[in-house]
Amino acid sequence: HRLYGVCAIFNCNEYAQSEEVSRQQSADVTEAKLAAAGYEVLRIDGHQPTAIREALAAHAERAGQGGAAGGAPIAIVAETVKGWGAPSQQGNGHHGSAPTGDALETALQEIESTGKQMGASALTSLKRELMPSAKPAAPEVQKAVTFEKALEQIGQGGALEKGRMATRKAYGFALQYLGHRRSDVVALDADVRGSTNSASFYKDGALNDRFVECRIAEQNMASAALGLAAGGKVPMVSSFGKFLIRALDQIEMAVLSGKPFVLSGSHAGATLGPDGPSQMGLSDLAWFKSFTTVEMPGRFDDEAQMRSEPATEAGPLGGGATVERPAFHVLTPADAYACFALVQQAADHAAAGEGFSYIRTLRPDTEFLYGSDTEFRLGGHEVLVKGRDLLICAQGYMVHEANAVLERLDDAGIDATLVDLYSLPFDAEAIADLANQNNGMVLTLEDNYGGGMGSAVADALTAEGDGFTVKQMYVTKMPKSGKSGDDILKYVGLSASDIASAAMEMLEVSPA
Repeated sequence: HRLYGVCAIFNCNEYAQSEEVSRQQSADVTEAKLAAAGYEVLRIDGHQPTAIREALAAHAERAGQGGAAGGAPIAIVAETVKGWGAPSQQGNGHHGSAPTGDALETALQEIESTGKQMGASALTSLKRELMPSAKPAAPEVQKAVTFEKALEQIGQGGALEKGRMATRKAYGFALQYLGHRRSDVVALDADVRGSTNSASFYKDGALNDRFVECRIAEQNMASAALGLAAGGKVPMVSSFGKFLIRALDQIEMAVLSGKPFVLSGSHAGATLGPDGPSQMGLSDLAWFKSFTTVEMPGRFDDEAQMRSEPATEAGPLGGGATVERPAFHVLTPADAYACFALVQQAADHAAAGEGFSYIRTLRPDTEFLYGSDTEFRLGGHEVLVKGRDLLICAQGYMVHEANAVLERLDDAGIDATLVDLYSLPFDAEAIADLANQNNGMVLTLEDNYGGGMGSAVADALTAEGDGFTVKQMYVTKMPKSGKSGDDILKYVGLSASDIASAAMEMLEVSPA
C-alpha cells in the first residue's frame, strides 16, 4: 500500500505488566519478523537521543521520497529498559505501583543522578508547542431524497416491487446512496460485505476507492474507523452484530475520543433460521444500550480550549432519565423505509460530531410498514395502532410479530396500542403518556437477550413514578438453528401465540 509515511516503532523492554515476555517478543525476533515483512529495520538504543533522532530522520527522508528513490519502508526496534533512570524501579513488580516513603526518595535521587549524567538537569522545563490542526476540505453534501428516488438514482428502481425487503439489504442501498450524497463517507467491512450488503457500496465504481476491506479483524476495523473520523471522514462500519462485540473495547475508546462514526450490525436478533446462534446478535443490544444513558464526551480541538472549557456536571441521570446528547443512538428499524431514513440521519449526526449510532439490521425479509411520508428521527418512535387496554412496545422483527397478534387480542376483547420503538434512547415522557392511556399496562417485545429495549422502557417508566405494570418478553432460552425464523421464535417462547398468551395473562383475560 506504499505507506512510507507510517513509522512502526517497537519498544522492546522485555517485560509485560505481569512478568517477562516470551522470546517471540524479543528485539531479535521482532527485528527478524519486520525484515521478513519487507521493512528496513533500524535497531537502536531507545534511551539514546542521538540514535532516536537519526532513526526518525532516516524515516522522514524515506517517507518524503515515497519509495520513488527505492528502499523499503522503515521500522524502528528500540531496545529499552523498563524503569530506566531509576535502577530501584527496574525489573518486574513495579507496573502500576508507585513507590512511596523511602522507596520514593531513592527513586527521586536516582532520577536526579541520571539527569546529571545525561546533562539534562540544567535544562529549563520543556514547553509543548502545538502544531496547527489541518482542516480537511469541506465535503460535498446533498439533501437526502426519498427512498424511492434514492433507489432510482443508484439504479435499483424496481427494488420495492415485492412489498418486502430485509433491512440489511435496505442498509446496503442506503449506504450506497449515502456515498453519493456525502463525499466524506467511507465504508468499512470485516469480510462479510455480501451478508451485511455493504457490497452495494463496494461494487459501485464511483465509490469503490472509499471502501476499506478490513477482513476478520473487527478490533482493527474500529480503530481504523476512529482514525478516519479524526481525519474528517464519516466512517460507516459494517459487520454482523455478533461479530462486532469482539471490538467493544476499541469502540469504547472511540467514544472517549469524541470522534463519532456509525456502526451497523446485521443478523440482529434470533430470526436467522439455519444460521444458528453463533451468528445471532443477541447480547449486543444490552452493551450498546448502556451508552445511550451517558452524555457524548466534549470535543477538544486544542489545548487552549481544553483549559478554558472545564467539564460541566450534567447532574444525576439515573432512573431512566434521557440525556440530551447521548453517546450512542441504538436503532433497530422494522422495515426498509425506516432503515433508509435512519442511515441518512445517523451519518449526518456523526458528521456534525453529535454522537455515534449503532444500526441493527435483520436477515429475513419483512413487509413494508411505512412509506416515504413517514418521518423517522434519532430518539423517535412510531405509533402503529392506538388502543386503550395494553401498550405493546416492540422493535425490529418483533414489530411484525406483534402486528400479527393484534387481531387475536381484539377477538379476546383486548384493545392494544402498538409502538415501534425503533430508537434507544426515546422520548420517555411520550411513552409514559401512552402507558397511562392504556391503564399503565405495558408489554415489551424483543428477540435478543435481556437488558435491552424492555429494560430501557422499565427504567423510563420507573423514573416517571406512576403506577405501571411492565412485562418484558425477550430471549431467555439459548436459541438453536431452525428451518425458519418463526421456528426459532416458537422455540424461545416469542411466537405470536406466546405473545397473545402473555397479554391475556397480564389483563386476566381468558382465551376465547
